[in-house]
Parts: sequence; structure tokens; C-alpha cells
Amino acid sequence: MATNKALILPVLAVILIFVISFPSHDAFAASFDIKDQASCESLPSGSPSWDSTTNTCTVTNFALTLESTDFFTIENGISFRVFNGTIDSHGTINMLGASDGTTLRITNEAQAVTNIATSGLLTFENGNFNNFGTVNIHGVLNGKGATWSNSGQINVFRQFGGEVININDVEGTITVSNGATLVSNEGSIINNGFIDNHGLVVGPCSVITNNNGATINNTGTIQNESGCSFFNNHGAINNFGTFNNTLRATITNSGGTVNNSGVVNNENNSTVDNTNGTITDNCGGTINNSGIFKGNPVVNSC
Repeated sequence: MATNKALILPVLAVILIFVISFPSHDAFAASFDIKDQASCESLPSGSPSWDSTTNTCTVTNFALTLESTDFFTIENGISFRVFNGTIDSHGTINMLGASDGTTLRITNEAQAVTNIATSGLLTFENGNFNNFGTVNIHGVLNGKGATWSNSGQINVFRQFGGEVININDVEGTITVSNGATLVSNEGSIINNGFIDNHGLVVGPCSVITNNNGATINNTGTIQNESGCSFFNNHGAINNFGTFNNTLRATITNSGGTVNNSGVVNNENNSTVDNTNGTITDNCGGTINNSGIFKGNPVVNSC
């Protein structure tokens, strides 16, 4: 009997070491490459279903957590539809195909990366996208009734926005490349951080607010257009490109500064209210006013 005990104890020790050496991995944390029916139905939640006629993977009440080494990829030609879902990513999301979500909440954590390829389309309705990491938009990130919140880095190479509330937090940076568009269509852009625009920032029937302590650098075009468009500046705008205020739109510079080394156009029936602000026209700058200008006069520093 003593011999049997002597044999059992070492075996138990080996088993215990093996279990400790290989800790369990969250079943909901792994890498997924959605490209066909099999990969769609392998998703760990959301009761996934596959429509072979449209190459569409549909999930409902979907929950996914990506760890730092995990990937979640929607391949080109695939549609991924989410009805009520949550993705918490510490890893990498690659959008090569199309994804649309109703009440979809995505959190891109610090150190995480979301890539939307040229062929990629990510749309939200009544959802949220919270970014603390990096988002690279070579395709389209669009929404309706949704909220974007950025405390990380968003690089726009094509189009970002929609009918959304777009909040750039104090720690956030949005860079809009040449040929790209940051758009607010009947929504709002609230900047508390830094927006570096080399492309187009446009807000038809929207409110764009640059808050105290925030900065917008423009070497592209800012287009404030239509009578239901309002641009409120309480921070700093450095314009080296073109800033158009047109079609009865309104710019209110209240407690803010506008440093112009480019072109500012305030067109007929549009309004610039500089009552509590400072607008400086630097050497090489041009301000064309055929509309309504109120408040403090422009400071000519040249």
C-alpha cells in the first residue's frame, strides 16, 4: 500500500503543474476571420446565421471580447449585421467588408487598433463607438443616431461622420487627410482636443463646436453651409486653407481666436459674430466679407 501512495503523489504533482502551466483562455476571446458560413457560425455568441445569397452573417445579442493578440476580421465581400451587440477590443479589428449595427457598441481600448480598409464600410444606428486607441479609416465609418467618442487617434483617409454626435475628447486627435472628409449631417461635432484638417470638414444642418482649450488646424477646407448650420468657436482655429461660411450659415467666435493665414469667405446672407472673440488676419491671409459681420473688428497683423 505504501508503494501505491508513492506512485500516486508524483502523478498528481505532474497533473497539477500541467494545469497551472496552461491557464484557461476566455472562450469569448479569440481570433475570428469571417469569410464564409463556417467562420460565421463559429462565432461564440449572438446565435449566428448565414445567408448564402448575400454572403451575410447576422448576429443578435452579440458579445465579443478581443485580447491584445486577438483579431476580428470581416473579409471583403462579406456583410456582418448586428442587432444589439457589444465588442470590447484590446486587439485588432479589420473591416474589409461591410458591417452595420443596430444598437451596436464598440470600445476600441488603449493600444487597440481598428482598421477600415478602402473596401470597408462600418455603419451604426443608435449605437456607440468609443475609441481610446487608434482608428484608421481608409473606407467609411458612418452613423445615424449614434455617438462617437474619441480619446485616442483617428486617422481619416476617406469619410468619417454622419447623422451623429461626434465628440473629440481632450486627449483625442482627429487627422483628416487630403481628399478625406469629416462630415456631420444634421448632427454635431464637439471638439475638446485637436483636429488637424488637410481635407474637408463639412456640416450641413449641423452644429460644430470648438471648445475652450481645443484647437483646429486647417490646411484644407472647412465648409459651414446652410441656414441651419452653426459653427461655435471658443478655442483656437489656425486657418492656412479655406474657411467658407455660406448659404445663411452662422459663425460665432465667442472667447475664441481665429488666426487666418489662408482665405475666409463670409458670403451673402451669412453671419460672422465676433462680439467676444478675436480674428487676426496674418500676412498672406484674405478675408472676403459679403455677408453680415458683427462685433470686434478684424486685427490686421501684416
